[in-house]
Amino acid sequence: MNTTTYRNFSETRHLTYSHTFDYTEMHFNHKLWSYFPYKQIESRLLSWAEAAQGDYFRQPTSWKLTDGDLIVQLPSLPDGFVPFSQMEHEQLSDKTKAKLLIPLCKALSILHDKQFYMGFLSPDMLFFHPKTLAILVDVQPFPSAIEFINHLLTDYPYSLFPRYARRFLLSRVADFESIHLLLESMYNGYVPAALQPLSERLHTKPESFIFVDEIAAALLDYLHLPAEPQSDTAIQISSKLLHPTASPITHDQQERFRDFLKSNEDRLLGLICEDEAIRFDLYAQHINEVIEKGYYFKIISQELPYSTLREVVSRTLHKAYDILPESITMLRNLARKFDQLLKKHYEGDDILYLLTEWLHQFFMSVIPLFPIQNFVFTFENCEHFDEDSQVILLNFWKEHGHEMNCLNFIFSGSRIPAHFTEIPFQVLNMHHADPAIYVQLLASQFGRADIALIDQLKNWLYEYRINASHCRIILEELAQSHSIQITKNGWEPTTRFHLDYEQLNPLRLIAKRIAVLDVKDLELMRLLCCLPMPVHAASLFTANRLDAGNILLSVTRLAELGLMHVSRNDSLFISSEIIGLVLHQLPEDKLASYYQTALKYLYRYRPFALPQLITLSCQAGEYNVEYYLLIKYYRQIRTLLSYSQKAEILERIKYLYEKLGRPYLVFLDRLLSRMYHLLNQFAQSEQLALTVYERTGTISDRFSWLSIRIIQNNVDVYQLREELFPFIFDEKQLLTDRVRAAFLLNTSNLCFPLQDEEMHTLHKFYIEVAYPKRHLLALRHFAEITNYYTINMLIHFPEMEEWALSIAAKLEPLLDSSPHTDLMLRLYDVYSYQSNNKIINTYVYRGIEGAKRSGYTIKEQVGHLNAMELSLNQGDIASYLYHKERVLQVDKLRRKDLAENYLTNQLLFALEWEEWALFHQLETSLIEQQITDWGQSLLAVYQGYAAFRQQLTVHVPDFLENENHSIFLEALHQTGLGNTLCACQLFEQFIAKNNAGLYAGWAYREMITLLLKLHSERERVDHWFDQFETYLKQYAYDVFWPDYYRLSAERSMAEGDIQPAMLYLRRALNGYQMIQKETWRPYLTACMEQAIAPAYAPASPAILQDDYVQKMMADREQWLLLSLDLQIIIELSEQITETLDLSTTMQRLTKALFDYFPVIQLSITYKLLHYKQKVFVTASGLRDHDELIAYQTRSEDHGVLVFTLFQRGDQAITLQVHVDGMTKTKQQHMEHFLSFIKPHIINVLLHREMVIDNLTGFYLRGYFMEKLREEFELASRYQLDLSVIMIDVDNFRRVNEFGHPEGDRVLREIADIFRFNLRKSDIAGRYGGEELILILPKTDGKEALKIAHQLRGEIEKEFAYGRPYTITVSVGVSSLELCQPSSIEQLIEQADTAEITAKRTGKNKVIAAWDL
Repeated sequence: MNTTTYRNFSETRHLTYSHTFDYTEMHFNHKLWSYFPYKQIESRLLSWAEAAQGDYFRQPTSWKLTDGDLIVQLPSLPDGFVPFSQMEHEQLSDKTKAKLLIPLCKALSILHDKQFYMGFLSPDMLFFHPKTLAILVDVQPFPSAIEFINHLLTDYPYSLFPRYARRFLLSRVADFESIHLLLESMYNGYVPAALQPLSERLHTKPESFIFVDEIAAALLDYLHLPAEPQSDTAIQISSKLLHPTASPITHDQQERFRDFLKSNEDRLLGLICEDEAIRFDLYAQHINEVIEKGYYFKIISQELPYSTLREVVSRTLHKAYDILPESITMLRNLARKFDQLLKKHYEGDDILYLLTEWLHQFFMSVIPLFPIQNFVFTFENCEHFDEDSQVILLNFWKEHGHEMNCLNFIFSGSRIPAHFTEIPFQVLNMHHADPAIYVQLLASQFGRADIALIDQLKNWLYEYRINASHCRIILEELAQSHSIQITKNGWEPTTRFHLDYEQLNPLRLIAKRIAVLDVKDLELMRLLCCLPMPVHAASLFTANRLDAGNILLSVTRLAELGLMHVSRNDSLFISSEIIGLVLHQLPEDKLASYYQTALKYLYRYRPFALPQLITLSCQAGEYNVEYYLLIKYYRQIRTLLSYSQKAEILERIKYLYEKLGRPYLVFLDRLLSRMYHLLNQFAQSEQLALTVYERTGTISDRFSWLSIRIIQNNVDVYQLREELFPFIFDEKQLLTDRVRAAFLLNTSNLCFPLQDEEMHTLHKFYIEVAYPKRHLLALRHFAEITNYYTINMLIHFPEMEEWALSIAAKLEPLLDSSPHTDLMLRLYDVYSYQSNNKIINTYVYRGIEGAKRSGYTIKEQVGHLNAMELSLNQGDIASYLYHKERVLQVDKLRRKDLAENYLTNQLLFALEWEEWALFHQLETSLIEQQITDWGQSLLAVYQGYAAFRQQLTVHVPDFLENENHSIFLEALHQTGLGNTLCACQLFEQFIAKNNAGLYAGWAYREMITLLLKLHSERERVDHWFDQFETYLKQYAYDVFWPDYYRLSAERSMAEGDIQPAMLYLRRALNGYQMIQKETWRPYLTACMEQAIAPAYAPASPAILQDDYVQKMMADREQWLLLSLDLQIIIELSEQITETLDLSTTMQRLTKALFDYFPVIQLSITYKLLHYKQKVFVTASGLRDHDELIAYQTRSEDHGVLVFTLFQRGDQAITLQVHVDGMTKTKQQHMEHFLSFIKPHIINVLLHREMVIDNLTGFYLRGYFMEKLREEFELASRYQLDLSVIMIDVDNFRRVNEFGHPEGDRVLREIADIFRFNLRKSDIAGRYGGEELILILPKTDGKEALKIAHQLRGEIEKEFAYGRPYTITVSVGVSSLELCQPSSIEQLIEQADTAEITAKRTGKNKVIAAWDL
């Protein structure tokens, strides 16, 4: 070697070499200790010094730490030696290169004899003499290659590391595979043909070699040199010659898993196995093989709402922070928007699409930041994958998965998450006891073995169903007991070979190894067993300032003993079986001390990992700590918890509080009582409420207790009413107690209906006391009485619907921003009592979803019960069946009124759809249940109408207190007697008093039938048809539209007006098909045939048999039907094109499709500027999911049609229609119809562009003023409040100095902040330039002021960092009640004046107009 000193130094490398004439230095940078603690490197150096004996190796002469860096000195290289990395400069022949590998194999053999494994062969560590072909090997100081491939260290190229070096424990097989990689390097990828079989075997099946000498023999054969002599005797060896264990899956599954990881074709995969240890090993081995090719995130699934999705976002963001710190502001803003969306999670399904689109934006923003755009998220313990995250991720996958080729999901657990079973993807099911897996495991560890030995072991393992994870320890025991041996042919049994389950019981063998551990390793093992798995060992011990190096050496020893599974320094796993063996004999106090230490260590490492810390504190008996952590945890996540989860945590807090000997806390029992009430667990709720009352003795707590007893029917309600009605007007009592008493009285109406006079009294109390003094009440108390009061008003006095709904509207914005989600859900119930079924539909489904998310069991059941009735009112049988099933899936019916309602809804179905056997069965069940007086009255009506429909005698019971019920039944009775005129008069009388409910539809149907039979005067018939149509349009009882069309057809036919008759008949046929009423089909078909038939009589009957005449008649019929369909299309088109409002247009379009075509469900996907959503539409209206598909009746002719209604660039509206019995002709007519509509949709979208600002997506000034005028008139009419917020961007000119596109970007981002923070009812507009304006309907000034402060703060945070300018806003707020404007112009002027004042007095503030 020449005397010139040189260094191969690089700032990116942690290990560098310098060569001088006298010595070589290895320089380890101190930063390396973050990945490989110093002790691990030192241990490798010591092992090298012991193993590397002979001329093939350079031994370190000394090593020392200098300023934290490790300096290792080696002897200088002998003259003439050059590194393998410079081989290409030496002009060596192929055979000469191969000869170099023979001494290398000998060197490796020496090392292997001492259990030292190189792991990988870096060309910089290998030297050769070009003339003598002697070699020198330097120490490979790293215990594993994992940290080099995990995007952490960049010292070596990824191609240097074989698969087996990517494991925590190095092995001979890693060196075998390294020889293949060295061959590829030496020959620059062109290995000679004669060596290719050897190279391929080393690459694909390195475990098929047992000793490195076998590789040397193959090289000698290639060189045609004589083989070195080998001993024929058997070699009795230790278990160290067993190869590493392969993945505990079949060979086929292994290849499929590898294919998944290496390609982007299949991007979903399931790894299903009960044993978490097996999944851990499988994941570690296979992910490490390809880890440099992407970013791999293991997400531990939890059942807490949105927890899995939160973890996906959090882990991705933290990785992005590390890779691109300059993007931290943008990333944090994304995260904040995500948190804002989650706060709205209880609102209903709208959040599904908001979160879906946010997730799409998130990945589109984050992925480009990464140098490698391949992401694999593994959802571990996926059986605990929370449902909310499932729904969001599944919807995201359906909507955007096709464009996200860089995203891959692996579901690892005992079963696939329920929602993801909807879509097909590859699932690898792994079993503990599978003969194919046993063969794979045995073959991988033996390398080569006697076939009979493998077969015998396989059968024995399968016979005893040995866990695949225990296969290794059994083989090691057989080797150590000399029951198996190795020869040149591989592993073979010895004469001592015997498979005895008692001796080879895996748990016994594990216990034996635990028993011989030294004190240090045993202490570590016990501590690790107390920590939650997997353990991030290196990080944990470093955070606790412990010697991670020595600890990891112990971990290595424990891993070699098979007592733990380790994938890298920072990830280890101990199976539950081993944990049990390690800890089971410890005394209780000793065990608690280990858990206490584990708690201390984990808290220092992850102080925010509250669930794990809480579990550990419980196991450690640290009740003070557990109590503190539980309270902290509850406060952090209570808005995301279901009520059952809240109850569980509160019960534990209460238990700990009592255990710590602290005084009674009344609020805990109050809160728990409310939770159990919401969960339908009335016994627990009542007991807790009674305990509170006995402790406090307050009237309010007594009323809380009584409210629960009322629901259970355990109170004499009539006696209670005698007490409470005087009480509510007793001014000596506290206002809160009086309001609570009124709440009790209103609640009692659920089970024991109030008389109208009593309801008048409660109405008087509300308008004179409760409402005027609402500001003196807690929001919860005011909301509780308001909810039940408005429901009762809607029930007793439907004529006061506007008043009742205006009260509810005032309450809505107050609850919208409060933590009282249960009261908001009850408010949705209020809306379900109004008269219009279409409006009810929205709130019913929103309430169901909100209740489901909150775990509000009783409200979810009530929602499904309401939806059952609503579905019947609208003729949507699929929806009815779905909700009927869901009622009992949620919980058993624990309240008497709900059980009665459930049966009554089914009875209504049986009655309207003439299922008489079911009707009589349900009738009997209701009678047996001793139903309420109101229930008996309903039953009597249903029985009477059922008798009428079956042409039986109708009886009018004497006990009916409801006059309307008596009138209706008497009308039916008179009809049956043939007193048609009297019956019509009674029907008219009934409709006059009850024109809003279902019974009114029955009355219209029967009365108009009678009028047509009577051939009444045209004006009277026309009047009642008009009234019937008005009733259907106003209240949306769509179940009666087919009846209306049928009756209209009968009237037209009677009048000889055939063409309208045919139109009505077609609509009736389609209508009855849609609501699944087939009884009218034969009659209507006959009527259609009659209408189509010629009106003249043939001269001779025989002429009708003539072929030509028959063809002419058929052509005539075909053309008539075609002209009919064309006329229908024209009429429908005219109705739809009457409006330029997108929502109204699409509503009319979907109704037309349902009316005239055999449509059972459809979906509309909007991808428009500032509006992206997918909605499902059924006969009963909009849905947010397609859960009804499974409940819809369909024939073999069922199909799905897809139409593009609009397409321009990336913007589109797509219609997907599920049809049943669609003929080719009907399909052509549908296509024709939609072709009429498409131009109008273009006009609608053009109008939308004219009224919406393209930059912000807000209304432009002119259209916004129209909206404000509508809200102003509405607020004035119903005495509602209305607020306006005016916002102006401060110093916007400075932003424009960076270019107008930058100013536009700022306004877009501010608009996005509005969208994420505003409520559904709020209306945003761009007033001009950088001025934005908001309408807050039904919102008082104080609430508007809160919203304004929130918006100002969010905007300030959004633009706080990472920009060359600062963005803040000045905000003004005005309110109708507090500012008393006379016009919308004045209301805006007041807000504008306040905003200008904010700007003049310092900017970045909110000013209320009423304070000026």
